[in-house]
Amino acid sequence: MCEKLRNSRSVYIYGAGRNARIVAEYFKKTNIVFKSFIVSSGEETRKSPDDEHEIIKIEELRSKTEADIFIALILRNALDVMPYMFDVPKDKIFI
Repeated sequence: MCEKLRNSRSVYIYGAGRNARIVAEYFKKTNIVFKSFIVSSGEETRKSPDDEHEIIKIEELRSKTEADIFIALILRNALDVMPYMFDVPKDKIFI
């Protein structure tokens, strides 16, 4: 998984809370570059978990089919975002 994400040109972290911050720190340590954090459309704008990357709404993601999305949410919230993932190829979603 790490090698695939490391070689990807379009990695995003779905989430903007504690888990997303932990994943962002891990990505930094393992040289996985990601573009931004993603939140669901109903989420309020908040501060970036790492103070470096912006937070975008899922609708702002230009091409879901080209993006590799790492879901950094607790299970309950991860299940809530699955409807947004229907048009994302399954080999592009990481949990």
